[in-house]
Amino acid sequence: MWRGRVEYTELREIAKRLYFDYRDTGKERNPKFKGRPIDMCLIEAKASGDPLIRDLALAGISAAPFNPTGYGDKMKRVHFITPLIEGERVWLPARPPSYDTLLPFADEFLEAVACFPNLESNDLVDTMSQALTKLKTGMFLLNPRDERPVHPSKKEIKVY
Repeated sequence: MWRGRVEYTELREIAKRLYFDYRDTGKERNPKFKGRPIDMCLIEAKASGDPLIRDLALAGISAAPFNPTGYGDKMKRVHFITPLIEGERVWLPARPPSYDTLLPFADEFLEAVACFPNLESNDLVDTMSQALTKLKTGMFLLNPRDERPVHPSKKEIKVY
């Protein structure tokens, strides 16, 4: 998780670094965390997001635009993804080896989610809802309580 208010040129460089190594804090490179690329780069297609998507494409980075307009306000977007959270499809990183304490940034994230919508900034919750909406609408992440049709090639074979 990286948060900050920076000028566009710095934002572009931080986005590039995070694309190639999601554990990069954007401030200083940690040599232990090399080569951990992200699975999807999702950028809100508003304000500086549109030019950032184009600039990243010129740098060879594919970014998926997300336009929140079709999903209602922040509250509606959170309601849309709540079944995924309730269905235990969202996990937060914890400290090894016992994994009973969240990592500091995950603790900060959980606090923001728990206090939604009563914080000065709801950016973390908004980011989460956009990512989960993209995963849900793309059928990448489904509620575990929803029935799924059996794909014809994966039907159970009965032997008599």
